[in-house]
Amino acid sequence: MDTKIEERAIVLRTAAVRESDLIVTLLTHSHGKVAAVARGARKSKRRFPGGLDLFDFGVFSLQRLKSHDHLFQLDSLERAEAWLGLRSDLASLSYAALALELADVFASEEDPTSSALFAPLIKTLQHLNDPERKQARRAELCRYCLSVLTLSGIDPLASHGDFQQEQNAVLTTLLTNGNEDGALDLRAALKALLDYTERAIGKRLLTRIQVASLAQAAKREAR
Repeated sequence: MDTKIEERAIVLRTAAVRESDLIVTLLTHSHGKVAAVARGARKSKRRFPGGLDLFDFGVFSLQRLKSHDHLFQLDSLERAEAWLGLRSDLASLSYAALALELADVFASEEDPTSSALFAPLIKTLQHLNDPERKQARRAELCRYCLSVLTLSGIDPLASHGDFQQEQNAVLTTLLTNGNEDGALDLRAALKALLDYTERAIGKRLLTRIQVASLAQAAKREAR
């Protein structure tokens, strides 16, 4: 990677360091996943108006730190999307957070091939951000999860025994014909897909807990 770059990227996670700095993990359009230190990000309103947080998306100004081979300095961000639809709807935000975690888990740091996950992630977030597509949230997450697994060299639909026949058929139909009319029951299929993903990565997806809690709340309200 060049010493200085201007790159389209999205914030996958942040960690506070020192009094006012952040370590920001980004998924970039061309260079895969990178980590950058944003000095003064928790205080500087000039360089980072509104601070830095998950889902921040736009053009990031980065330069490699001479003292750290795998760490960059984040100088500025020109935001391209505020994600108002996500931030105003808890369910949409939870599904989006799960998509973000999937990207973080499957993207390898400074591996340019991980950039293949960038476009599908942004497309998924744009759909989840659209208030007119709320009924398609499970479909969007299923599509994205299948996309991430496929781009990572894993084909869950070809893994015999991992899905019940009905769930496999639902996911195959979703990829082939979509779910615009809401005819597919994706609840069980999404659960099976996330179970498979957790077995593949060997750990629990943390944001899945929140999605499950929202699903249980929706069931109680429907009774």
